[in-house]
Amino acid sequence: MPFLMASCCGWGFIPLTLLMHACLSSWEEADALRVLWSNLIKIALFNLFGMLGAYEQITQMRNNYWHAALLGEAMELQKVVRARMHKLTSNTLPKAILRAIGRNELDFVKVFPQCTVLQADMVGFTALSATYPPQKVLGILSDIFEEFDRLCEENDVDKIKTIGDAYIVCAGALQDLRADDAARVVRMGLAMQQVVATVREAEGIDIAVRIGVHTGRVTGGIIGKRRFQFDMWGNGVNGAVRMEETGERGRVQVTARARHVHGTRMMARA
Repeated sequence: MPFLMASCCGWGFIPLTLLMHACLSSWEEADALRVLWSNLIKIALFNLFGMLGAYEQITQMRNNYWHAALLGEAMELQKVVRARMHKLTSNTLPKAILRAIGRNELDFVKVFPQCTVLQADMVGFTALSATYPPQKVLGILSDIFEEFDRLCEENDVDKIKTIGDAYIVCAGALQDLRADDAARVVRMGLAMQQVVATVREAEGIDIAVRIGVHTGRVTGGIIGKRRFQFDMWGNGVNGAVRMEETGERGRVQVTARARHVHGTRMMARA
């Protein structure tokens, strides 16, 4: 609107000049006509170049505005993407490992002398996969593991990884060693049994979970240079796997070593 008004005012000088010449001069005087045409040409050129310059300036201002708006939207989108990626990586890797990767410590490896490991393996999912569509099976497993992730936060234990329908957590490795490490892990195991029981009743399907817990020496480190993965191996992991494989569905089986180290009896059936 200011550009239009300025243009109208500029070009308005032409009829105004003609009107003033008609009132004050004679159209038959050659000198007056030359002066008139000279003034008209000057006014026209000034207005033409002024309009071109103003149009270019306004166009540039509009482009700058839209570029700034698009940049703001891109930055907001980048924030959303970063937040989602952070949430995704937080659910994939332990927080301590994420911090190590952030410090570029890609060769991170450490021995943990007294780590309590829990391994849980779903029972009945092979038969379930043969009966239900893949989307249904995946949805059930995702819902169960999402609840397991919530239990990790509630009990302050670290999720190590998932392998198929197996779920592995630990305490006393990636955080400071605490006296109740095994108790928190077993407490989570019992809650995991309740989660699976609830899903089993709600969906009307025959599934369960075997859980084994052991305390022992483990070694953990970052594997890979591009696709990072944190893994653990050693006596603590082997004992938890053995307890899970020889355990019963609906039961949290704890080794004598875990019970002896922490001085409690932790055998329970969900």
